[in-house]
Amino acid sequence: MMIISEVLPESGKQIDRQEVHRIHQEHPDENGQRQRRNELARLFVVYDRLRLIAHHFDQDFQSRLRAAGYTGSERSFRRLVAEEKKTWRVKHGRTHRPASWSPGEHLVIDWGVIAGVHVFAAVLAWSRFRFVRFAADEKAATTMGMLAECFEVLGGTPKVVLADRMGLHPRSMETVPPDLAGLYVDYMTRVAMGTPVRVAFHVPLLGARLVGQGEYAESLLSRVTDFSPASARAACLLLDFDAASRRGPQYWRPRRMVPDDATYYNLTRMVARSRAFFDEYGPVVWDGFDFEGGYTDRITSGSGDFLTADTLWDFKVSSYRPNPMYTLQLLVYWRMGLHSVHDEYRMVRRLGFFNPRRDEVWLLDVDRIDGRLVDWTDHELIGYPKD
Repeated sequence: MMIISEVLPESGKQIDRQEVHRIHQEHPDENGQRQRRNELARLFVVYDRLRLIAHHFDQDFQSRLRAAGYTGSERSFRRLVAEEKKTWRVKHGRTHRPASWSPGEHLVIDWGVIAGVHVFAAVLAWSRFRFVRFAADEKAATTMGMLAECFEVLGGTPKVVLADRMGLHPRSMETVPPDLAGLYVDYMTRVAMGTPVRVAFHVPLLGARLVGQGEYAESLLSRVTDFSPASARAACLLLDFDAASRRGPQYWRPRRMVPDDATYYNLTRMVARSRAFFDEYGPVVWDGFDFEGGYTDRITSGSGDFLTADTLWDFKVSSYRPNPMYTLQLLVYWRMGLHSVHDEYRMVRRLGFFNPRRDEVWLLDVDRIDGRLVDWTDHELIGYPKD
């Protein structure tokens, strides 16, 4: 796993307007002709696009409230929601979720090379029983043969096989789009760490109900029982409804993207890498976090990925390194968190990206962020009033 520090928008580096729409998607082709912009111009492009997005969500939100019979102001409604959430949090609390392995369920496999000899290793997560063999190569057929021998030694087949650092197939071979791949890795990583499947997939379940597909979504959810190919197929079909919830049902179009063998291999491997990442950088104290109390008239919704004791993390499955749009997004998360009602954000000392496709980590200490950029983000981008 490679660790790279200090990720900030680079002065003079161009940015395309369409990148705003691809924050959770792949970086566009870098060979295309782009217009160069300076740092200030780039930030104002982001500001302009976010205002348009926020305006759309604001109009949709108010129309839904009025249709439901609410006659008060939007600000009053937010206060009511904040009070209800605070009451719910007092009753339910939030706890750490360390890894909890069950006997015979998870087998972690990996390849290594020692003095030119390929070494296959498999470890049962609960008992730490190890199976080690040597081979002349790391081909798929060799891996399957090693697994067959391992199962014979174990006297049975584990429920889940998680691969660790073995190389991925090229992204071009994947049969699901980048946004679904990212969502799968995000949600299934939460499941791997103990989050109930229904809780992890609550956004696409809501989206399915909004487009009248609630019953179908429930049938898909019932098939997400493990990390098998059948579960992965059901999960990807369910994740297609995520956009209906986040963007609105009027913008949703069904895609029915399902993973083939190469895609399933990549998705499973990225979840395994994410799980190993949190073994090193965790534990996770909050996933799928919101910014209650930190939203404004310009940014009325949004949620993040993972929060550990002192780091706010964002996951990306792009083939590229983080770009300025990604870092600006994470900066906005941090500032909105500090303006929210959640005390957890007061402990954040670092902002971080983890890319399970590249198996790389990028970290930035928040006290090294230029104060002028922080002020601009607070007042000009998010819309907090000046003192």
